[in-house]
Amino acid sequence: MRSTNPREVALIFREYARLIHARSVPADPNFLRISIACRKIEQWCEHHYPSFVTLGTGGASSPDPTDARTRIAQHEEKVATQVMRRRRIEAARGPGAKEGPPSRTSRQRISCSTLAASSSSSWRSRYSRSG
Repeated sequence: MRSTNPREVALIFREYARLIHARSVPADPNFLRISIACRKIEQWCEHHYPSFVTLGTGGASSPDPTDARTRIAQHEEKVATQVMRRRRIEAARGPGAKEGPPSRTSRQRISCSTLAASSSSSWRSRYSRSG
């Protein structure tokens, strides 16, 4: 009995879908429907149990290093790790905190408000409209 786990069941379905597709004749009026059904089975199997991942002993899986899809999967995993790390850092900083040094406009506002508070009388006399 080959159907010992869900992966094996999917592989059995894929095997029979390939046999059905190989035996179908283009002259058959349902040829297109049969082809679409077989392709849906293939896509489902490839999505849930990728062919570039091989199962080792003890249930450990390892990607095939010669397959290009391995590099894509590794890159996507690396990007997902970086995004999660960035989210953890932002969450640790607290809500509303921004990354990096303050912007130039916020520094200008701080320096202008500090200047105005320290020398408000001279500033007002210099820029007032009277006289």
